Amino acid sequence: MNSKFNLYKLKSIYMEAISSDEKTLIFEINIGRGRFIFMMFVSDEDMESKDRLFIYLRNINYILRIKMYGNHKEGVFDIYITNEIESKLTEELQLNQKGNVFNFEQFLSQLNSSIPTSISNENKIVILRENRAIVGELGAIDEVVSRSLCKDV
Repeated sequence: MNSKFNLYKLKSIYMEAISSDEKTLIFEINIGRGRFIFMMFVSDEDMESKDRLFIYLRNINYILRIKMYGNHKEGVFDIYITNEIESKLTEELQLNQKGNVFNFEQFLSQLNSSIPTSISNENKIVILRENRAIVGELGAIDEVVSRSLCKDV
């Protein structure tokens, strides 16, 4: 496929994350049977994960590591949808072969529309704790995120 898609709905929570102490963005979206945990770590000190979107696909236990392009402060979060990304996102939905034809572009629009406009620190902490092992696999946990995992909700 290799088409470009702008996840522009990330803008408000991205701006929220860069102004927070944790510099972390994490939230879950459920679409159909699919369970998608989005993660970004926006610390200037962590160049490895900067401009990277991590999407944990809970049903298939897989982490997509997606490079984002564009001026995020202006709402440009362009990602390039490779065959692998399309295949894994589709697999996560656990679609059966009966019924309507699946429209991947429409699915991406639905995913984008489901992005929250704000995430409370309490919600971030709960999701981080529930997915501690997955977040740890990313190698993006720093001291600030580690402290968040220890905070009382």
